[in-house]
Amino acid sequence: LAFTKHTKALGEAGYDRVDKSNGSDSQYLAKFTGALAITAGKEFLTRPELRLFYTWARWNAAAQTATIDSGRLYTDTYPNARSGATFGLQAETWF
Repeated sequence: LAFTKHTKALGEAGYDRVDKSNGSDSQYLAKFTGALAITAGKEFLTRPELRLFYTWARWNAAAQTATIDSGRLYTDTYPNARSGATFGLQAETWF
């Protein structure tokens, strides 16, 4: 959604589910991201683009114990957490 020629609001939702054939519990992760962007133009794929984003995610215990968290931030630091959030600044360009 472009507000002006150089500002946009962006959103994304995702869901991932893994069903193992060995009978273990299904693993899932759901995430939602919102962002405000400053860009070179109104069109969706116009670059360069600078985004301020916020992502919230929720997962189940099976996903957490699968140790798919490569930094082990959630499994070691927050062993009982089933949701979390992150935010940041991202730049994208191509040529």
